[in-house]
Amino acid sequence: MVRQGACSAADERAKAELCVSVPASPAAGTALRRAVRSLEDFFEPGAVHEVELLVTELATNGVKHAVAEPCNRITLDARVEGDCLRVAVTDRGGGFTPRPRSPRRSEPGGWGLMLVEDIADRWGVEREPTKVWFELGSTALAA
Repeated sequence: MVRQGACSAADERAKAELCVSVPASPAAGTALRRAVRSLEDFFEPGAVHEVELLVTELATNGVKHAVAEPCNRITLDARVEGDCLRVAVTDRGGGFTPRPRSPRRSEPGGWGLMLVEDIADRWGVEREPTKVWFELGSTALAA
C-alpha cells in the first residue's frame, strides 16, 4: 500500500497550500478537481491530469461512503512542500480497510484505490474521520 521514500523531508515552508470543503454530493469530485487545478503551475505538464484523476476518485469514494447527513462535507487539503505534493481527502464515512481491486475483477466500480496505488508514490488511510492521502514526488513537480 505505501511505497517508502517518495518525498524527502522538507524543513522549508510550503510553496503552496490549498484547503477546500464542499458538500458531500455528486458534484464534489468536479469541485475538488477544479480546485486542485489551481496548483497546476507547481506540476509538470502531464501531472495535473493525474492529480485531478486521483482527487476525483477519492472524492467520489468519500461521497459514496460518507454518512448521509445534510451537513456532511468532503474536504481537500493539498500542500506543495520541497519536492513533494501531498493531497488528503477527508469525509465523515465509517472508515474502511483499503483493498485495491484486482485487475481481473469484472464488477463495475472499485478502480479508485487501484489508480491511487498505481499512480501515487505513497498513499494511506487514516480513520475518524476517514482521510485518504497520497503523495507524488519530484517527478510530478515543476522544477
